[in-house]
Amino acid sequence: MTGATIADNTSITFTLTSPFSYTQTFYAKAYPYKPNYFLASTLNNQYGTPVGTNTNTEIATSLAEALQKDSVIPKVYYINNSGAVVTLWAKETGSRFNLTASNVVSSATGLTVTNTVAGTDYCDGQLSDNYSISCEVLVNTDTTNQYPETGEVSDYNRVAELILPFNPSNVHRFDISSILKTTVSTPMPDITLTGSTYLPTVMQPWKCKLSELYPLIANTNTIKKRYKTETNVRWSINSSLDRYLTNNMQAYLGQAATNLNADFTFDLSWSTTGTVTFTNYLFDVSNTGTTDIQFSLWDFNLTGATYGWQSGTTFTGVSANYYYGYVSGITSGITVVYSKWFYINPLSNSYETINKPDIVNNVKFLTNSPAIKQIQRNSNEFLYFILPKNYGKDLKMKGDLYFYDGTSATGQTFFTISTGTTNAGGCMVMNLSYDKLGLAAYEVTGTTNRKIKRAELAVYQSDAINGDFAYTEVKKYRFEIDEMPRKWGILFQNALGVYDAFDFVGVVEETISRSTDTYTVPLTFGTQGNLVDGFKSTATYNTRITKKVIANTGWIDEEHFDWLMELINSNNIYSTSTTNQNYLNLIEYSYKKSSLDDLFDIEVTFQWTIFENNITI
Repeated sequence: MTGATIADNTSITFTLTSPFSYTQTFYAKAYPYKPNYFLASTLNNQYGTPVGTNTNTEIATSLAEALQKDSVIPKVYYINNSGAVVTLWAKETGSRFNLTASNVVSSATGLTVTNTVAGTDYCDGQLSDNYSISCEVLVNTDTTNQYPETGEVSDYNRVAELILPFNPSNVHRFDISSILKTTVSTPMPDITLTGSTYLPTVMQPWKCKLSELYPLIANTNTIKKRYKTETNVRWSINSSLDRYLTNNMQAYLGQAATNLNADFTFDLSWSTTGTVTFTNYLFDVSNTGTTDIQFSLWDFNLTGATYGWQSGTTFTGVSANYYYGYVSGITSGITVVYSKWFYINPLSNSYETINKPDIVNNVKFLTNSPAIKQIQRNSNEFLYFILPKNYGKDLKMKGDLYFYDGTSATGQTFFTISTGTTNAGGCMVMNLSYDKLGLAAYEVTGTTNRKIKRAELAVYQSDAINGDFAYTEVKKYRFEIDEMPRKWGILFQNALGVYDAFDFVGVVEETISRSTDTYTVPLTFGTQGNLVDGFKSTATYNTRITKKVIANTGWIDEEHFDWLMELINSNNIYSTSTTNQNYLNLIEYSYKKSSLDDLFDIEVTFQWTIFENNITI
């Protein structure tokens, strides 16, 4: 808006073609008594008598308010004003939403129209009759091609398509969580598992294809689809799709080493001086967050550093051999042993990439359990973590044990996790139960009899050069000094799609009722959606046994209480204290709070039903 006077009845007309044909005119009025009127330079009262003047800023603000009150324009454009300028920004990408002097026409020179940013086409939408948006959901079923690889096009199966009619607000929300949830599953952990294993079905790569749908002839079924774009490959992890926690996998991948240089190369001068220089080495050392950088050349067989760790980037007098080049250091507080691994061929003055694992640390476990979790010696305990594809280095489950007598046993290795360069990646599960880690051997050794008070466990990367260093966060467990033989062990599927174990160690009351009648129950579908028993859809039994267990936690602190409240919301609950690890229905729960301390006692009622004595088909 220029400095000219905005006279009464000055107009600005919008002629839109998208999302549909629409024309509206806004008028500058000395007496602006309608929604599509904005202030002129002179302000009159209802009798036409001038009562004041308006600045260009006041006029622009009034115009923005009139635009906001329109029935169509604010649904298509964001409207802002600053000073004497009113800016409209399309909510949807596309050149058809451009506003120029051809479709926004002013009747006076005081109102000028300028196209500040030209739109780019995304979805055309030239045809508006019965125009709609299609979202096709494609899921990768190749479980050998896992996180974080994208996979081949042929690996992605079209499992669903959602269609929404075009919304003039240009906002289209497709809820695909229920669709993706049918393609991922987390099996209840096998309590006999020793060590760790990879679970290919827990994580699911997927992407969406977006298209336009329109009829060739208006109001007919001559619908045609026009593909526009597709999303990047994304990942889901089981039940986090419909829980209150954000499905953000990055939070569970650890901290990537920052300030890395992707163009890690060497300058080779073998024929003249036998010199190797790390020309574009791993870290951006100009960044103050990167310190203690060291370089090394190791011979091909990794038997030792022919040219050991040094702070300089140049190695001289290098003899003809095959070498690996390494860089180590600390960047942004993260210790990185090596993150780029190159093979130097001095005989041909060349180098090539052998492996490029991006070293991370502080990988979070898929659990929201307390920082120090209280567990029993005869409890089940599982931890899950995400491992990238082709990680390339072996991992170890290690930990420190602290005893009630004040002694400790630190740096203990309980088992190894072989990953290799062809590991599929994805979700790993580890059995950290007392018996599976062999903790009894640490409590009774020869004539020494001592009880474990606390265990601090983490996954470590095994590095032949620089020793072991932490890959995951440290998880801490506290053991009571008593054995606690009376307990009721439960596995809850948590908000992150995997299972947490909890033991009710208070009073456990159990009731059983048996009734005889004819009961028909549906059969279970297989993982591929087929009925395992062919054409049968139901089975008939004549005996129903219902078992009910009322168990309480005993006094627990607030952190355990909040965590257990999350688990009680689960739909998948199993018993580890019954022979068949029965599926449980949680009927009800109640709790009481101590008046002296922040302690809670929760009482939960579980029920499960068993049908027996099959009498007919």
